[in-house]
Amino acid sequence: EVGSSAWGVKFEVWAYTVPQIDTRSSWSIVDSPSEAAQGDRALRVTLAPTPGLLARPVPGAEVMSDYFQAEANTTLTFSVAARAAAPVNATLVIRYQPVGDNLGTLNLPTLRQTVVLTPQWQRHALTTDRLPGSQNSAYAAGLQFEAEHAEVWVDAAHAGPGRGAEYSPHAAIELAGH
Repeated sequence: EVGSSAWGVKFEVWAYTVPQIDTRSSWSIVDSPSEAAQGDRALRVTLAPTPGLLARPVPGAEVMSDYFQAEANTTLTFSVAARAAAPVNATLVIRYQPVGDNLGTLNLPTLRQTVVLTPQWQRHALTTDRLPGSQNSAYAAGLQFEAEHAEVWVDAAHAGPGRGAEYSPHAAIELAGH
């Protein structure tokens, strides 16, 4: 598991040295079994444009785990259940910092796979057959998306060895809130 805490939702980005601010997008925990893929809760992210000079041209969000440890040069799969009110392109990502490289957080290498989120819950997976080495064997996994207006639900995230994309909860709440 990638864990039940230390997940983050980020809306703002830095373009070169100028912040692009998003004051209208939001996230919430939906406490309804009918809106969750697994269990009772899901994370809902809503994107909306922000007016102003420092506004991000197209709103976007990044839902990322905290760093977790995994063994380099092995097969790793990150999977997540996701849906959107209307179709939206999204990217599954696994972040790492190559051993010996001193990179800033703005340019960490990522493994990526583009998917399309639809109104139906679907399980999406990113598998790497040879996980690159990372300092302290630390990796983070998540989902990124951009749209003028979007409502996206995320649930049942899992990262683990092998090719399995299945999810089974270890606790009552895995990805959502306490």
